[in-house]
Amino acid sequence: MNNAGTDITGQVVILAAHCFVPEHRGLLQRMFRAEEGFGCFPDTDGTAIFGYFLLTGAEDRVSGAMVERLATKAEVEAIYRTIYLGPDGGPCPGCGAGWINNERNHPEDCRYLAIVTSEV
Repeated sequence: MNNAGTDITGQVVILAAHCFVPEHRGLLQRMFRAEEGFGCFPDTDGTAIFGYFLLTGAEDRVSGAMVERLATKAEVEAIYRTIYLGPDGGPCPGCGAGWINNERNHPEDCRYLAIVTSEV
């Protein structure tokens, strides 16, 4: 069961700010990709959602009660710009890809690439 009231499997959600310490309440820090778990479904008793935070790539388990809403396409594009097009040129947290000729060289199975090229 989750607060979004819909199947969120494979979707990017925004987790509720009150679940985080003040220095981690920014929108980008609360974006989470729900991969699996009974909490992904609106009509189950379970609340566990397994996935990862988009900004860091850190895998985690969260509760369906922490889901505030689905992320909008604009919000997903904002994190894409932050992670992929940022001026620091650091490696992608999804696959470790670096910069080559001013572009990232992501493998086809990069989980971040899958997010930004899919419909939200």
